[in-house]
Amino acid sequence: MQEQARIVKKTNGTADVKEERVSPLKYIKTSEIRQDEEYETIVPRPSQDDYSTLKESIQNVGIRVPLIVDQEFVLLDGYTRYKAATELATPEVPIEVRQFKNRLETMLFIVEINVARRHLTVAQKANLGLKLLSLEKELAKERQIRKPGSVPPILVGQKCETREAGEKYGRGKVPPTLVEPIEDSNEGMALTHAAKKVGVGRETLRKAKRVQDKVAEYPELGDRWQQALAGKDSVDGVYRRLEILETEHEVSSPTQPVIESYSELPVDQIIFGDCIEKLKVLPNDSVDLIVTSPPYGENRESTYGGVPPKEYVGWFLPIADELRRVLKPDGSFILNIKERVIDGERGTYVYELVLALRQRGWRWVEEYIWAKKNTTPGHWSTRFQDRWERCYHFTKSEDFRMYQSEVKEPIGSWAKKRLENLSEADLTRLESGTKSGFGRNISRWVGKDTVYPSNVLILATESSHKGHSAAFPERLPAWFIRLFTKEGDLILDPFLGSGTTAVAAINLGRHFIGVEKHPPYFRVAQQRVEEAQIEFAKNGTPADYFLPVSKTNGEG
Repeated sequence: MQEQARIVKKTNGTADVKEERVSPLKYIKTSEIRQDEEYETIVPRPSQDDYSTLKESIQNVGIRVPLIVDQEFVLLDGYTRYKAATELATPEVPIEVRQFKNRLETMLFIVEINVARRHLTVAQKANLGLKLLSLEKELAKERQIRKPGSVPPILVGQKCETREAGEKYGRGKVPPTLVEPIEDSNEGMALTHAAKKVGVGRETLRKAKRVQDKVAEYPELGDRWQQALAGKDSVDGVYRRLEILETEHEVSSPTQPVIESYSELPVDQIIFGDCIEKLKVLPNDSVDLIVTSPPYGENRESTYGGVPPKEYVGWFLPIADELRRVLKPDGSFILNIKERVIDGERGTYVYELVLALRQRGWRWVEEYIWAKKNTTPGHWSTRFQDRWERCYHFTKSEDFRMYQSEVKEPIGSWAKKRLENLSEADLTRLESGTKSGFGRNISRWVGKDTVYPSNVLILATESSHKGHSAAFPERLPAWFIRLFTKEGDLILDPFLGSGTTAVAAINLGRHFIGVEKHPPYFRVAQQRVEEAQIEFAKNGTPADYFLPVSKTNGEG
């Protein structure tokens, strides 16, 4: 082993540079370095580009940062530098020797020194966090091991309740420190501690742990995790794949068979998977009404992928083609959607989608407005509170079913006074002064208790208690179901989410088919459907389904 003095140049903030002599570098033959497979697995791997840059630097100026080894020259830190030195046939490498009591403490050191590295991916940090979690559990166990005949381990602050401890320290008294508190005695605390130490969120580390725990059950997760460590995937991406695999396993169990073909319609079922694939096996002209709210452009990225507005029309049209195929000739399609504000300007992808749907053969019949009456106030420098969304009505033909009388509303208290004294003009049809073709005959309202609603539906938003970030209220799909279907008809929602459309269909005595690809929503929807079926069997349709949704018939 050779030693070489190290000179570190330091500046005092001026042009003067001082040289400081520190502990000498030790050099050994590269061939004397020993590797440890377990130690090596802890070390994050650099990208190929980073490795090539490091290798070129070592070729030009040598290894500037010493490798860290133990007293037997087993490599602890510097595996990438060692690999480059070996490939370059570097005869000697600088080392720094560290000593540890045992292998466990050595591995903890390796984890902690790697946490300090720059440019680690989130997955690499999470991987170190998992290793840290495992090692600290082992260390906590070792701290409790006592020699034969010694007092059983007692945590700091724990009273002496055992006979042996009481005899030594006084029964009921708190002894001095025997064993440090085991932080991971509460798994949640241990997870929080490890996440903080490696610099990731607790939820990220929890997801990574679940993935690691399931690798043996779902081997493909191992490959996906390696991709994440290499920066080609993410912790969230791998975790979403785990959720899908688990849900596919659930729905393929004997109690929930996977439907491979639909010789008979999967009535009153939620199908797990992507609607573009699942819709293809539904028969032509089989659905009476489609009500859905697909993910909006660049919204719900963590669950549905966040379709960019520029790609939205191309993404949705193949789905729309399948919807048109399965819809009955006299059926209707209700599309709830709203563009976002991006860089201070409203997007146009919704309008582009409507035009594209018309070119595909859809008839755009009407545009309903869902006005939200419980939105949160706010202030925006260039616009006001956004409290409405569109519900587009499309059909396949001019001859579609529509039961307007089913959604009639009370005429309102204003009518009594207004209809008591009719003028001569009220007894005949008054044409619109704009020559629009619209007109009115007030006398025809005499004796009527109900009238048709407007196309503005005023309903409160619902999301926090539905297990979904953007669930529409039950009464919204319920209103369209009443308007366009009869009892026993079949309703389809290809983006079922937390199951609101299915629940509304059940509560109105209709059948449903739902498709959902996001596992947590799928499970929530299943639970809600089961509860709704039981409740409907007991109590029938909820009374509030028949409450007026439009308050524009002469009343505020």
